[in-house]
Amino acid sequence: MTKVSIIVPVYNSGKYLKTCLDSIVRGTLKDIEIIAIDDCSTDNSLLILEEYAKKDSRIKVYHNEKNLGQGASRNRGLDVARGEYIGFVDSDDYVSCTMYENMYNIAIETNAPLVITYIDYVYDDSFFNKTPTLLEDVFSFNPHDKDRKHVIPYETPSSCTKLYKRELIGNHRFMENTLFEDVEFTYFMMMKAEKITILPAINYYYRVNNYDSLSFRTYKKTDKIYDIFKVLDKLEEDVKSIKRNVFFKEELKRISIKHSLSRIFEIRRWDESIKVREKAIKDFLEIVYEKYGGLQNVNIIELQKSIGHECVDEFLMFLSTKGEVEVKYRYK
Repeated sequence: MTKVSIIVPVYNSGKYLKTCLDSIVRGTLKDIEIIAIDDCSTDNSLLILEEYAKKDSRIKVYHNEKNLGQGASRNRGLDVARGEYIGFVDSDDYVSCTMYENMYNIAIETNAPLVITYIDYVYDDSFFNKTPTLLEDVFSFNPHDKDRKHVIPYETPSSCTKLYKRELIGNHRFMENTLFEDVEFTYFMMMKAEKITILPAINYYYRVNNYDSLSFRTYKKTDKIYDIFKVLDKLEEDVKSIKRNVFFKEELKRISIKHSLSRIFEIRRWDESIKVREKAIKDFLEIVYEKYGGLQNVNIIELQKSIGHECVDEFLMFLSTKGEVEVKYRYK
């Protein structure tokens, strides 16, 4: 059995795709398969994939007949993956050369179905040859331990910083035709796993300046902003299906508050008038409040660190109109 299957959804990332593929191909873990799903790119992405596949038999290229989006492309990769463990890389990002060897070895050593490493946000390829160093000791924990479950809401939902045992994923799949699909998939896997190991080293480099990527969202007015509620509802349903919804009740609330309020940052930067943006924020926060309540049992300082003062302050000001909190000042 192949040790790791690496699934790479691709859409119009020709400018960065070679860097992405080179970072995976040169990796020190050789027993891998690279499953690239071209989602009807209109640039030279498919040609690059086919060129690399001719030179490396570990690369398998699939081409969607129509544009399906990142979730569906990842699902197609999951359907054909044969690795013992599964990893995901976005086609405009890149990874360290030792990422998958280290994550796989640690997974085996600690018998963990889920390994998490760290991410950095970059604008170029300057970290391509950087050798990651441990920032602290590797450690493991059981998310079903009542004293450790609080860690989950503050972990990044990115599926690309994780290595999942294929048996852990099972028949579960990413939500399709929606934004924010990582939120449901990643947190459900964390709540399902009986052991998680953390590899505290920066191994994944997320490119923040690719405006054509599958995950990039422009700041134009869109009802897709409400997808977050659909995603969070599905997460709660899935956790209930494994009978962990009561145990993770507070964690589910913190995740819901964190990832719904994060959307305020995007609405605030819509290319619309102040009046339109203010109304959109008020309407959005009404839904947040109706679904998740206020900030009881939520560590406000940790929330501010996670999503920024701006989004939290918007909600505090809103809650003051409901008589739930008293706001004496506001960050600008």
